[in-house]
Amino acid sequence: MRILPKALLVRPRLLIALGAIAIFAVLMPSDWRWTTRMLIAWDAGAVLYLVLLSITMFREGVAEIKTRAARQDEGALAILIIACLAAGASVAAIAVQLAGLSNVPGAGRAPHLALGAFTILCSWTLVHAFFTLHYAHAYYGDSGKEVGLDFPGDSEPDYVDFLYFSYTIGCTSQTSDVGVTTREIRSVVLAHSILAFFFNTSILAFGINVGASLISGGS
Repeated sequence: MRILPKALLVRPRLLIALGAIAIFAVLMPSDWRWTTRMLIAWDAGAVLYLVLLSITMFREGVAEIKTRAARQDEGALAILIIACLAAGASVAAIAVQLAGLSNVPGAGRAPHLALGAFTILCSWTLVHAFFTLHYAHAYYGDSGKEVGLDFPGDSEPDYVDFLYFSYTIGCTSQTSDVGVTTREIRSVVLAHSILAFFFNTSILAFGINVGASLISGGS
């Protein structure tokens, strides 16, 4: 009997990262705030996953991407949605973590602010990395056919091309010079753009919160 779903079993990097999150959450001091434990565990898992993913992305070519796309097709959309929800929850946890920060003595604010800033960076990077994988696997599909996106040039796109497309949306909430040719991918791009706007707005709000905390701390 299979304990874990196949969608996770074919994603060993994700399983390792989830295991790291669970281990960090258990090992951290129980007298810490639950948000602090959650955010540190989330950051550790996110960093580990991104490191493992980077090693894969910059070593694999188009042939490997096609093979991976076919193997990881099952549950791809569900994994993407869950990742986005988890990243959104981490941003909500930051808001809870920073609540009442103005009442914390000046010297004690720095760790809270640093944890919040690092968590936003990790969550932002992680979300767009998941979208990168989704675009790559949707583009090559089950049969390796190239559908959904129209990249300039004649060469077959690799992970760097999909990173370029995904992080352009992440930074600007709009597409680049890559054309979107199917309704399915347009739906994903729309959701991606809205999520990118949410994250970028959260970063702006965090910056304002930090500025206000510093001002109130100096007054």
